[in-house]
Amino acid sequence: MRDKNKLKPGLLAEPILVGRECELEQLHSLLNLAIEGKGNTVFVSGEAGVGKTRLVNEFLNSAKKQAVTFLTGWCFSNAAVPYFPFFEAFRRYFSKEAETKELDIKNLFVGPTQGAKLGNPQIITPQIWKDQTFTAVASTLVSISKKHPVILFIDDLHWADSASCALLHYLANIINSEKILIIATFRTEQLADDNNGRPHPLLETLRLMRRQDLIKEINILNLEENGVSQLARSMLGSSLQQEFTRKLTEESQGNPLFIVESIRMLNESKCIIQEHDKWRLTSTTIGIPPKIKDVILQRLGSLLNTQRNVLEAASVIGEEFDSTLLSTVLERDSIEIIKTLDAIASDTPLV
Repeated sequence: MRDKNKLKPGLLAEPILVGRECELEQLHSLLNLAIEGKGNTVFVSGEAGVGKTRLVNEFLNSAKKQAVTFLTGWCFSNAAVPYFPFFEAFRRYFSKEAETKELDIKNLFVGPTQGAKLGNPQIITPQIWKDQTFTAVASTLVSISKKHPVILFIDDLHWADSASCALLHYLANIINSEKILIIATFRTEQLADDNNGRPHPLLETLRLMRRQDLIKEINILNLEENGVSQLARSMLGSSLQQEFTRKLTEESQGNPLFIVESIRMLNESKCIIQEHDKWRLTSTTIGIPPKIKDVILQRLGSLLNTQRNVLEAASVIGEEFDSTLLSTVLERDSIEIIKTLDAIASDTPLV
């Protein structure tokens, strides 16, 4: 006989956005300023799975109630296409317009060797091409904003090429008196130098933009225990037992993606049961959902070799370890070890 108290697979509700009221209010305030002709650029940052894109999408959905034009682009991992997120954003916008405007988007990103193909016999230099591209994109964006205020959203900026980062910096310089709001998301843990010691292209752009006071920043943090409980309850339909909440908070560290995927995994494996209107675990551990394992592996892949070596040695020692012992094992200075661990823990690239 089937236990009626067990949640049937497939009956989970979609998770709600939890604990982001202040961040949503900030975005709406910046949109109101843009509508008044006081444009801004805002970067939404945080670790993988913390809910950056979810926050922005929630904001964009609510902004649809106003007469606003939306341009959306995104970046792909290891995509070596200059200006790809901007090309996508404008392509989608122009695709909704008359077909005769399709040439506009092509002309925005014409390379130096393509000039002759479009009727321009002069072979322009890369610098001239860059200048013309920046001017064309900026003037097109401003032109669109003359009809309605514009929100330009670029997702996963940590995968952007250096040309896109430079263009974003340029646009941030010229929109302060325009009806334009630029929003970009990026993962903080992805801004480390590559294995050859080359700095991430977004890192220098961030430094310059901060120095020039060109950006507003919203850093998304993990949820506290109360937020974890709310998120889980939104999916399960009723509260969790305190021990279940505590364990879920501890193992997920408040990461929303980890929480959502854990609830789905526990539901599918029938490891949760409802008693007296509260859900409890039927096992002693939660485990790591497959999607989170992929995120962890990607995070490890982005670390420098020196950082990975420290983590590998620490994992052999155990869950708790002393930095002095670690420095002895690796034959490295203890201060250097502490700095490396701090950089890994805080998602701060070593520079």
